[in-house]
Amino acid sequence: MTRALNIILLTLAVLLLGGLEETAEACRCSQVHPQRQFCNSDVVIKAKVVGEETVYDGTFPVSIKYIIKKPKVFKGEWQEVNAVFTPYFDGLCAVHLQTNGTEYLLSGYMDSDGMHISLCGFNVPWNSLTDTQKLGVTQHYEKGCECTIQTCFTLPCESSDPQMCVWTDMVFGVQQQADHSSCIKRDDDTCAWYTSPQQT
Repeated sequence: MTRALNIILLTLAVLLLGGLEETAEACRCSQVHPQRQFCNSDVVIKAKVVGEETVYDGTFPVSIKYIIKKPKVFKGEWQEVNAVFTPYFDGLCAVHLQTNGTEYLLSGYMDSDGMHISLCGFNVPWNSLTDTQKLGVTQHYEKGCECTIQTCFTLPCESSDPQMCVWTDMVFGVQQQADHSSCIKRDDDTCAWYTSPQQT
């Protein structure tokens, strides 16, 4: 192998590694209230994850296919499929799920292959949800999808929009509203935080 060819191969390797490093740092998800993740998703389900396969394009891995059972649909139109897909690489916002029958809340979009999820969605073990979040997923969140949840980062946290709920968890460094409140549209067409009675 000639010296020139060695230099070319070394350069290509450096460029490839640099590209992979950039990809590894490419996944950026804004921190949003779980209700906003729910509302931004086409499909939201609860399902048991029982298996995993790597999907290839030729010899290149492109996604992870998770096999699911007993999906319960909370939002959207569910097709008769038994798979959930996520990108293979962490830099493309891959979601890592346990395949031992753990029950998950999963949110994303559907196509002919199945459901697609990413790290920026609401994808967590069902048992990790608070009672309010479970109630939100099953009843309250969808009622508030016409409302706007505005993240507040510094005091004062105010809004003159009657159809807006101001999310203050970032200010106080706690997950109070994320864990225990839903932004609900009321009969007078205004929006306000609702906290489940058991959390008051």
